[in-house]
Amino acid sequence: MTDRPITQSRRAASPIPVTHAGACAQAAPRPIDIATLPGFLVRAAGRVFETLWLWQTRADERMHLLALDDHELRDIGVTRAEAEAEARKPFWRS
Repeated sequence: MTDRPITQSRRAASPIPVTHAGACAQAAPRPIDIATLPGFLVRAAGRVFETLWLWQTRADERMHLLALDDHELRDIGVTRAEAEAEARKPFWRS
């Protein structure tokens, strides 16, 4: 093996030539449909609002569950340990 540096003549040529027109056609961005954008944003905002509402409702219900006395918990078929375990869950877990 020789210790000669690699020169341009020793490098392999690219097997697939790339033309300027081909590169530009692949890089063109997809146009945005302005007519559907507001509807998308409204739906996305609605989903965010529903999720926040659900999380707040879960947190409230878990705090109310902790506020029940043992007699009320027996009425709904839940033990104190089950109520405390449910209340320890993070609001995002069902």
